[in-house]
Amino acid sequence: GVVVDSTWITRDPSGRAQPRPLADARVELAGTAFRAETDGEGAFRMEGIPEGGYRLLFHHPRLDSLGLEPLGVDARVAPDGSLTVDGEAGEAALAIPSTFSLLQQFCPDREPETGAVTGRVVRPDGTPAEGMEVEVSWSRFWYPPFPGAQPVIQETLDGVRVSVEEGGRYRVCNLPGDAPTVQLRAWDPESEEGGPEVRLNLLPSELAEEVLILPHPNP
Repeated sequence: GVVVDSTWITRDPSGRAQPRPLADARVELAGTAFRAETDGEGAFRMEGIPEGGYRLLFHHPRLDSLGLEPLGVDARVAPDGSLTVDGEAGEAALAIPSTFSLLQQFCPDREPETGAVTGRVVRPDGTPAEGMEVEVSWSRFWYPPFPGAQPVIQETLDGVRVSVEEGGRYRVCNLPGDAPTVQLRAWDPESEEGGPEVRLNLLPSELAEEVLILPHPNP
Protein backbone atom coordinates (compact mmCIF):
# COMPACT_ATOMS: atom_id res chain seq x y z
CA GLY A 1 0.00 0.00 0.00
CA VAL A 2 0.93 3.67 0.14
CA VAL A 3 0.59 6.57 2.61
CA VAL A 4 0.39 10.21 1.45
CA ASP A 5 0.07 13.65 3.00
CA SER A 6 -2.69 15.55 1.17
CA THR A 7 -1.91 18.81 2.95
CA TRP A 8 1.25 18.99 0.80
CA ILE A 9 0.78 18.99 -2.97
CA THR A 10 3.58 18.34 -5.46
CA ARG A 11 3.64 18.18 -9.27
CA ASP A 12 4.57 15.11 -11.27
CA PRO A 13 6.61 15.42 -14.52
CA SER A 14 3.39 15.98 -16.51
CA GLY A 15 2.34 18.83 -14.19
CA ARG A 16 -0.46 16.97 -12.44
CA ALA A 17 -1.03 17.74 -8.75
CA GLN A 18 -0.18 14.84 -6.45
CA PRO A 19 -0.21 14.49 -2.65
CA ARG A 20 3.25 14.14 -1.17
CA PRO A 21 4.33 10.61 -0.19
CA LEU A 22 4.66 10.24 3.58
CA ALA A 23 7.96 8.57 4.45
CA ASP A 24 8.70 6.89 7.81
CA ALA A 25 5.04 6.33 8.67
CA ARG A 26 4.41 3.32 10.89
CA VAL A 27 1.58 1.17 9.51
CA GLU A 28 -0.10 -1.57 11.54
CA LEU A 29 -3.02 -3.95 11.56
CA ALA A 30 -4.70 -3.02 14.83
CA GLY A 31 -4.67 -5.79 17.41
CA THR A 32 -2.05 -7.84 15.57
CA ALA A 33 1.73 -8.06 15.35
CA PHE A 34 1.75 -7.04 11.67
CA ARG A 35 3.76 -3.83 11.22
CA ALA A 36 5.51 -2.01 8.39
CA GLU A 37 7.24 1.32 7.78
CA THR A 38 6.87 3.43 4.64
CA ASP A 39 9.85 4.14 2.41
CA GLY A 40 10.75 7.42 0.71
CA GLU A 41 7.88 6.93 -1.76
CA GLY A 42 5.36 6.36 1.03
CA ALA A 43 5.08 2.67 0.09
CA PHE A 44 4.79 -0.23 2.53
CA ARG A 45 4.29 -3.99 2.30
CA MET A 46 2.96 -6.68 4.63
CA GLU A 47 2.94 -10.39 3.84
CA GLY A 48 1.49 -13.56 5.32
CA ILE A 49 -1.67 -11.93 6.69
CA PRO A 50 -4.37 -14.51 7.50
CA GLU A 51 -7.87 -14.28 6.05
CA GLY A 52 -10.15 -11.90 7.93
CA GLY A 53 -11.17 -8.31 8.59
CA TYR A 54 -8.78 -5.74 10.05
CA ARG A 55 -8.37 -2.08 10.87
CA LEU A 56 -5.32 -0.72 9.03
CA LEU A 57 -3.83 2.30 10.85
CA PHE A 58 -0.85 4.57 10.39
CA HIS A 59 1.10 6.71 12.84
CA HIS A 60 3.38 9.65 12.05
CA PRO A 61 4.66 12.76 13.89
CA ARG A 62 2.76 14.86 11.34
CA LEU A 63 -0.48 13.55 12.81
CA ASP A 64 0.66 14.71 16.26
CA SER A 65 1.48 18.18 14.99
CA LEU A 66 -1.99 18.40 13.41
CA GLY A 67 -3.63 17.19 16.62
CA LEU A 68 -4.97 14.05 14.91
CA GLU A 69 -5.33 10.53 16.23
CA PRO A 70 -3.91 7.67 14.12
CA LEU A 71 -5.88 7.42 10.85
CA GLY A 72 -6.93 4.25 9.09
CA VAL A 73 -9.23 2.21 6.87
CA ASP A 74 -11.11 -1.08 7.10
CA ALA A 75 -9.37 -3.90 5.24
CA ARG A 76 -10.33 -7.49 4.48
CA VAL A 77 -8.09 -10.30 3.29
CA ALA A 78 -9.86 -12.98 1.22
CA PRO A 79 -8.97 -16.72 1.27
CA ASP A 80 -7.02 -16.25 -1.98
CA GLY A 81 -4.96 -13.45 -0.39
CA SER A 82 -6.63 -10.61 -2.31
CA LEU A 83 -7.25 -7.35 -0.46
CA THR A 84 -10.38 -5.21 -0.16
CA VAL A 85 -10.10 -1.76 1.44
CA ASP A 86 -13.26 0.10 2.51
CA GLY A 87 -15.19 -2.20 0.19
CA GLU A 88 -12.96 -1.59 -2.85
CA ALA A 89 -10.54 -4.13 -4.31
CA GLY A 90 -6.93 -2.99 -4.68
CA GLU A 91 -3.96 -1.89 -2.64
CA ALA A 92 -4.38 0.09 0.58
CA ALA A 93 -4.21 3.87 0.19
CA LEU A 94 -3.89 5.81 3.46
CA ALA A 95 -3.81 9.60 3.62
CA ILE A 96 -3.72 12.67 5.80
CA PRO A 97 -6.74 14.63 4.53
CA SER A 98 -6.35 17.82 2.49
CA THR A 99 -6.10 21.23 4.17
CA PHE A 100 -9.63 22.06 2.97
CA SER A 101 -11.01 18.84 4.47
CA LEU A 102 -9.24 19.44 7.77
CA LEU A 103 -10.54 23.01 7.96
CA GLN A 104 -14.06 21.71 7.36
CA GLN A 105 -13.56 19.08 10.05
CA PHE A 106 -11.90 21.30 12.65
CA CYS A 107 -13.84 24.51 11.98
CA PRO A 108 -17.30 23.73 10.53
CA ASP A 109 -18.47 27.31 11.20
CA ARG A 110 -15.35 28.93 9.76
CA GLU A 111 -15.87 32.35 8.20
CA PRO A 112 -14.57 32.94 4.63
CA GLU A 113 -10.90 33.95 4.23
CA THR A 114 -10.04 33.11 7.83
CA GLY A 115 -7.32 30.70 8.93
CA ALA A 116 -6.87 28.24 11.76
CA VAL A 117 -4.13 26.78 13.94
CA THR A 118 -4.09 23.31 15.43
CA GLY A 119 -1.62 21.21 17.36
CA ARG A 120 -0.74 20.04 20.84
CA VAL A 121 0.33 21.56 24.13
CA VAL A 122 3.08 19.64 25.89
CA ARG A 123 5.00 19.91 29.14
CA PRO A 124 8.76 20.55 29.08
CA ASP A 125 9.34 16.76 29.15
CA GLY A 126 7.20 16.31 26.02
CA THR A 127 4.15 14.72 27.67
CA PRO A 128 0.69 16.02 26.64
CA ALA A 129 -0.73 18.76 28.88
CA GLU A 130 -4.46 18.64 29.53
CA GLY A 131 -6.51 21.20 31.44
CA MET A 132 -4.45 24.07 30.05
CA GLU A 133 -5.28 26.90 27.67
CA VAL A 134 -3.84 28.45 24.52
CA GLU A 135 -3.64 32.23 24.41
CA VAL A 136 -3.90 33.73 20.91
CA SER A 137 -3.55 37.35 19.81
CA TRP A 138 -2.82 39.08 16.51
CA SER A 139 -1.67 42.34 15.02
CA ARG A 140 -3.39 44.52 12.43
CA PHE A 141 -2.42 46.91 9.68
CA TRP A 142 -3.28 50.53 10.54
CA TYR A 143 -3.59 53.02 7.70
CA PRO A 144 -2.78 56.64 8.65
CA PRO A 145 -5.56 58.99 7.51
CA PHE A 146 -3.59 61.01 4.93
CA PRO A 147 -2.70 60.41 1.25
CA GLY A 148 0.38 58.34 0.43
CA ALA A 149 0.91 57.07 3.97
CA GLN A 150 2.30 53.57 4.37
CA PRO A 151 0.42 51.08 6.54
CA VAL A 152 1.78 50.52 10.04
CA ILE A 153 1.67 47.22 11.92
CA GLN A 154 0.07 47.66 15.32
CA GLU A 155 -0.26 45.13 18.10
CA THR A 156 -3.88 44.92 19.18
CA LEU A 157 -5.78 43.74 22.20
CA ASP A 158 -7.76 41.37 20.02
CA GLY A 159 -7.35 37.80 21.12
CA VAL A 160 -8.90 34.65 22.46
CA ARG A 161 -8.16 31.79 24.83
CA VAL A 162 -9.16 28.25 24.01
CA SER A 163 -9.17 25.19 26.24
CA VAL A 164 -6.78 22.33 25.61
CA GLU A 165 -8.57 19.05 24.92
CA GLU A 166 -7.79 15.43 25.71
CA GLY A 167 -4.30 14.43 24.70
CA GLY A 168 -3.13 18.06 24.77
CA ARG A 169 -4.89 18.88 21.48
CA TYR A 170 -6.07 22.40 20.68
CA ARG A 171 -7.68 24.19 17.73
CA VAL A 172 -8.20 27.88 17.09
CA CYS A 173 -10.55 28.87 14.27
CA ASN A 174 -11.58 32.09 12.49
CA LEU A 175 -8.22 33.80 12.77
CA PRO A 176 -8.01 36.89 10.53
CA GLY A 177 -6.26 36.13 7.25
CA ASP A 178 -5.15 39.75 6.86
CA ALA A 179 -3.24 39.89 10.15
CA PRO A 180 0.52 40.41 9.67
CA THR A 181 1.29 38.09 12.59
CA VAL A 182 -0.54 35.74 14.92
CA GLN A 183 0.97 35.07 18.36
CA LEU A 184 0.31 31.89 20.36
CA ARG A 185 1.50 30.52 23.67
CA ALA A 186 0.50 27.78 26.06
CA TRP A 187 -1.06 29.13 29.26
CA ASP A 188 -1.34 27.51 32.68
CA PRO A 189 -4.48 29.02 34.31
CA GLU A 190 -3.48 27.73 37.75
CA SER A 191 -0.05 29.35 37.92
CA GLU A 192 -1.05 32.13 35.49
CA GLU A 193 2.17 31.61 33.55
CA GLY A 194 2.65 31.26 29.83
CA GLY A 195 5.14 29.36 27.72
CA PRO A 196 7.37 30.69 24.92
CA GLU A 197 5.51 32.76 22.35
CA VAL A 198 5.24 31.49 18.78
CA ARG A 199 4.67 33.95 15.93
CA LEU A 200 3.03 32.92 12.66
CA ASN A 201 2.36 34.60 9.33
CA LEU A 202 -1.04 33.09 8.63
CA LEU A 203 -2.59 33.29 5.17
CA PRO A 204 -6.33 33.28 4.37
CA SER A 205 -7.77 29.73 4.43
CA GLU A 206 -4.48 28.38 5.80
CA LEU A 207 -4.23 25.66 8.44
CA ALA A 208 -1.04 25.98 10.47
CA GLU A 209 0.17 23.52 13.08
CA GLU A 210 2.27 24.25 16.13
CA VAL A 211 3.40 22.35 19.20
CA LEU A 212 3.31 24.72 22.18
CA ILE A 213 5.38 24.13 25.31
CA LEU A 214 4.40 25.02 28.85
CA PRO A 215 6.92 26.80 31.09
CA HIS A 216 8.99 24.84 33.56
CA PRO A 217 7.17 24.71 36.91
CA ASN A 218 8.55 26.91 39.64
CA PRO A 219 10.52 25.00 42.30
